[in-house]
Amino acid sequence: MTPPALRWFVDTGVVSEVVRVIKSGKESQIYLTRRFCGDKIFYFVAKVHKPRMQRSFKSDKVYRTGWVFVEGRRAGGRVHRAVLKTSRYGRGVIGARWVEEEFQALKILWRNGADVPIPILKHENTILMTYIGDPDEPAPKLCEIFLNQDEIVEVFRQVVKNLKIIFSSNLIHGDLSPFNILYWKGKIWIIDFPQVVNLHQNPHAMDLLFRDIRNICKYFYKQGINCSTEEVFRQVTGLTYTSGKTYQDLLSLSIKAPDRRRIVESRIG
Repeated sequence: MTPPALRWFVDTGVVSEVVRVIKSGKESQIYLTRRFCGDKIFYFVAKVHKPRMQRSFKSDKVYRTGWVFVEGRRAGGRVHRAVLKTSRYGRGVIGARWVEEEFQALKILWRNGADVPIPILKHENTILMTYIGDPDEPAPKLCEIFLNQDEIVEVFRQVVKNLKIIFSSNLIHGDLSPFNILYWKGKIWIIDFPQVVNLHQNPHAMDLLFRDIRNICKYFYKQGINCSTEEVFRQVTGLTYTSGKTYQDLLSLSIKAPDRRRIVESRIG
């Protein structure tokens, strides 16, 4: 039987059938679907976001900081007030926004060359995207497999490359770890972007990025990679991390730093 959330995709012919559940989590239900095109079969993932009250994001206000709700030609109004009060209507708006944030982030990152599943279509609380793996074997998470040292070095290089692409796209994953990085045939794929934040709109963006990098470095350090969170942060952003600072704060500090050094050097001289 086709799950209710996927009935529209089947009825409209976007997919031919739902094959099975790949994963059932607290935030979403993941299905394998396929479409028959002549003698070819194409496989897709359908990610069904669960209602907000069933989700387990902790301190989700951190991720929602900077969200703007535009009604007509102006921001704010009834929707914004409902979200602030987290009324029933407001919770529905927030839930829809999580889905939209992930879909838009995937589109931006895919266009910018990041290793993410290709977003195909969004309908209500479901996102259809490309499937990574074989029909009988989904791509495993990075934390589920053993890699030799050469493979680990290459995976680390790919992760840093993707962090740079995400950052240059003015986005921060916000919940990155080996649990949401897939590995398939020598290549990584970064998944799960509903909590993505905007680099310039969210004042917590740099703290979230530092946490993402720290989580990644913990994994690679255990795999024998000399991974410094501070150094990777500098590689990705070109800046030195200071807790509680926004991107603009850190940028200002980096610009002022050479001037401070010149003053110190002149006094010593």
